[in-house]
Amino acid sequence: MKSSALVKHEKQNIHRTALEKFGLEPVPQELKNTRWFEYAIMQFSYSPNAGNFLVPALAVTVGGLSFGWAFLSALFGASLSFIVFSIMSLPGSKYGIPSQYAFRSFLGINGARYISSPIRAIVLIYWFAVQTISGALFIQVMLQKLGGLTIPLLPISLIMAILMSILSIVGYEAVRKITKYCLPVLIAGGIFALILFLTSQKESFYFAQVWNSPEATNKPLSMFLFASLAFVQFLSGSWSSSDLTRYAKTDRDAHWGLLIGNFFGYSFTAFLAIYSVSATGEWNAYITANELTNSHLVGAVIFLAAMISMLLINMNNAYSGGYSLLNCFPSLGRLKSTILFCLLGILLCFFPIFVSEAQRYISFLGYLAAPVVGVIFMEFVFMQKRTINLAVLDGSYRYNRRAITVIILGTILAFVLPEAWPVGLLTFGIVVLVYPFLSKFEEWKVRSYKNM
Repeated sequence: MKSSALVKHEKQNIHRTALEKFGLEPVPQELKNTRWFEYAIMQFSYSPNAGNFLVPALAVTVGGLSFGWAFLSALFGASLSFIVFSIMSLPGSKYGIPSQYAFRSFLGINGARYISSPIRAIVLIYWFAVQTISGALFIQVMLQKLGGLTIPLLPISLIMAILMSILSIVGYEAVRKITKYCLPVLIAGGIFALILFLTSQKESFYFAQVWNSPEATNKPLSMFLFASLAFVQFLSGSWSSSDLTRYAKTDRDAHWGLLIGNFFGYSFTAFLAIYSVSATGEWNAYITANELTNSHLVGAVIFLAAMISMLLINMNNAYSGGYSLLNCFPSLGRLKSTILFCLLGILLCFFPIFVSEAQRYISFLGYLAAPVVGVIFMEFVFMQKRTINLAVLDGSYRYNRRAITVIILGTILAFVLPEAWPVGLLTFGIVVLVYPFLSKFEEWKVRSYKNM
């Protein structure tokens, strides 16, 4: 019989040298060693990417907001999501299980498998494609600028998607190590872009002109609309925060690391995006920064930072998306479910319209996500007091009918509200308020029936 020390040593070697083997089962305690600053670094590193430039830029180009109001609008909406994101990391840090598996305790086994997991997978597949297409657009611009080469977008997108798929199959340790080793390049790329914006001699880049846009309308409804867009963009991320925090040393490490990294990372990202689109009309800040420099070294660092950031966020998308599919189809195992996710993500790269019509698709996915996350959040935080009944995860608890009813009604509400309203925020808020009252009402009915 093997000693406990030998078993521990074997588990560590499997985790560190091979593909990640852990599926829905808890991560062993001896492998839970990630500290808060590592999570903060990872989340900060994910932030400055093409997909995250979209909503702050849209607040200017579509919403007509000024620099300051566009920045505050996007940051306010995103920050609300980051709070939910950090709180929902507790199932991973406390129990070592992935998000979608933990959600069985809140929605029932079939409720999680057939409602929350498929929706989360769809959201992640969309963002995998958006990040890939946006990165491919950047590469296309750089090839034209440096070598005069004109290469179609599709081949570039497919090559990048395949590369990211291969790396994501390795698992959490690959994301962690790439982030650690590439951090200097990521920081340097962002700093170079910021310096180029602030020191450019082009009149359109003067900070006073960028800040005081004469075309800005600053309508309150527009502010809340784009706050809502930023909110729903990151809200569905709370479905996967436990996937990352399975390896957290403590609950506090997970919570504060995610919150700090997300907040400061997105603040920097939104600033770059709004500055870029206000000065040039180009929403991808990395493309704008590259066009401002004649230095091959600076251009190369900015290019590498853009590519690495996109690589990291898409590895994370595929990693979490694989767990969503795994919860739908447990017999697949982690590797096959991740491969399936990547194949679906690659397929969507054939449709660049997902980037050009981003506002429409982000809103649509938010309509699906807001009611689900609202119910899960209230069930976990208030109904179950931030604990999980592990016994029901593989038992006979099939559906939480009350939760599913509210999700359906919330989704219908989201699709009937006017598109010009901040639908994501409103739907989430209404679900969060209504769900506890409905739960208490049902409990009162049960007690009244028993006392008859």
